[in-house]
Formats: sequence, structure tokens, C-alpha cells
Amino acid sequence: MSIVRLGDIAYSRKGKKPTNLANKKDSQYFLPYVDIKAFENGKASNYSDGQDVVLCDEGDLLLVWDGSRSGLVGRAIRGSIGSTLARIESDYMTTDYLYYFLHSKFHDLNTRPRGTGTPHVDPTLLWNFEINLPEKNEQEKIVIRIKELLSDIDSSRRNLTVAKKLFSVYRESVIANTFNLEEREFTTISKLGSVTGGLTKNASRMSMVLKKPYLRVANVYSNKLDLNRVDEIGVTENELKRVLLRKGDLLIVEGNGSPEQIGRTAIWDGSIEDCVHQNHIIKVRFEHQDTSKYVMYWLLSIMGRAEIMKVASSTSGLYTLSISKISSLKIPDVDIETQREIVNKIEERISEISNLMNSVSALFVQNDSLKQSVLNKAFLGDLK
Repeated sequence: MSIVRLGDIAYSRKGKKPTNLANKKDSQYFLPYVDIKAFENGKASNYSDGQDVVLCDEGDLLLVWDGSRSGLVGRAIRGSIGSTLARIESDYMTTDYLYYFLHSKFHDLNTRPRGTGTPHVDPTLLWNFEINLPEKNEQEKIVIRIKELLSDIDSSRRNLTVAKKLFSVYRESVIANTFNLEEREFTTISKLGSVTGGLTKNASRMSMVLKKPYLRVANVYSNKLDLNRVDEIGVTENELKRVLLRKGDLLIVEGNGSPEQIGRTAIWDGSIEDCVHQNHIIKVRFEHQDTSKYVMYWLLSIMGRAEIMKVASSTSGLYTLSISKISSLKIPDVDIETQREIVNKIEERISEISNLMNSVSALFVQNDSLKQSVLNKAFLGDLK
């Protein structure tokens, strides 16, 4: 086994965009054009007439040469190669051996591109990679071992994905099962707190002297606030008292293009001083912050979501909420001490589940590292 430069045993042919292209295959435009989209999904959406093109056959190695995914290697379909791709070949390596070697170098190629505008593969970096070059029969044995190990790693990753989904389902069931609804009466949100709307955004607010930061739909998610971008809005002194947020206020999204996102709810954390809210976010203020959490967890539960969808649905098939609809939402009627007990139980269990999910996320990272380690060892001659 000898160590050689990749540039001494492999070569590339850059693709090019044909002069004539059509989006339908016919007798004139018969050759699939392998652009980045066809490279990704294995199906061409454009066709050339075969004139002045760079060809590739089924299974040829293509490397993304230009763009944000530069350095990504994959298999070709038969056709003409697009201008952002290059065909990589070697007379000294099997296609699979070369494929896995290039795959192992994706991070280096992608994070060390050439060019200040559109990034592209640095040829100097690519062709100066060193590679162990055994005989082709030995290359085939190494590839078989790589596939075995990567298959085991991929199987583990699938199991981790299933585990993560199960934890999510378990978290939902924890919230639902903590609300013991046997022989329990219901009340409405309006009887527990005050429900108010926000500011309607219009052009006249741009000229108002008094401006305050305000929450939009894009800032409020399920039990989560995204405050990376908070805009300002004009507001009058008379409006300010009604729309000013206070720590502990429950925020409910009035409407959304997706029925699953309608009524998503979170609690205002008070992190931005003098913050107000848009009319598409409805605010509920309770006497106790524990009630805010209690109502939020109920609305996040399966039963609470069912109540939201019940009032949000309309005869036209659209889903919308309003102050009156939110005010009428049914909530299990318990005293403040019971509310606190329910909230504490939910948060204890959610904390445990979050720790487990964090552990799974760490295993995903280890899984990726293990895959890279297998590839690195394979081309150092250390794979067992």
C-alpha cells in the first residue's frame, strides 16, 4: 500500500450549461440535464439536445463544485453535467473507494472554499489530499467493511430518531395525564382572567411620536418566545395601558395559515421593557402567574388543543380565533393550590424528558463523529 496525492491518480471534468434547454423531453430535447436539483433527487426537470455538453453515465461520481454545498459528492444519473458540478474519475481506484474518500473530505472542502463571492471547491486543496492506494481487490474489501460499519451507524441513528419522537409523544401524554378530569367542573378563561387584544398595524403608526417594541406572531411559539427580532410600533398614550405587557401574561396567537399553529401559546418573560403586542396576539392576564402556566399547559394538551380547534373552526372551513372565542375556552376549574400542584408535576416530568432528549441529541453528535472516524480510519489503513 502506498500513499499518493489525489491529483496524481484522479482527474475532473467540469460541467457546463447547454445552449439549448427545454423543460419537457421530446425527440429533440432527449438528454437529461443533471443540474443541482437533479443531482439531489435523481430526476431531471430539464433536457438538452445533446449539443456541446459534458456527459455522465449512471453511477458516475459528481462533486458539487460551486455554491453553498461545494464539496458534496454523489452518484450521477445518465445525462449532461450541469455547470456547478464536476465529474471525478480515477483509473487507479474503484468508484466506491473514491466515493467514500471524497465523502470523508466533505467538511474540509466545504469549509475551506475558494472565492469571496460564490464559494467553490479549492482545486489546490482537493488535489493535494493524500490517500492510501491499495490494489483494487483490497479497495473492494475496504469498501465492504465501510458499508458494514456505516450501516450499523445508520441503524443506530434511526433508533435515536425513533427515541426522540417517542420522547415527544411521551411529553404530550405527560401534560394530558396530569390533568385529572374525573368529576371535574369547567370554567372559562374570561372567568379566570382578563382577555385583551393588541394593536392593529397600519401606516399611521409610523408617524406617531411614541414608539414601543412590540410582539408579532413570529415571536410567539408553543411555550417559547423567539425575541431575536423585535420591531417597534407607534402607540398612543391612551392605548398604552391596554396593550402593555406584564411579566406572566399569557400570549395566544390569534390566527395562522396552518390549523396546527393556531392558538399556540407562551408566557411573557418580561425581558423587554415597555413591550406591547400586535392584535394577532391576544393577551390574558391572571391574578397569579401560576394560573398563566396552568392555563398554558392545558391549552398545549391534547384536550386543550381540541377545545381551541372547536371554537376556531368555522362553516367556511377557515380557522380563526378572536377575543370572544378565547374568552369562551373551557378550562378545568380548580383552586390555585391545585393549579400549582399540576404545574409542578408537569414541569418536573418535562424537565426529566428534556434531559433525556438532550442526551439523545448528544448521541446524534457522537453518531456523526463515529461515521467520520470510520471514514478517516479507512483511508489511513487502520480500519478493523
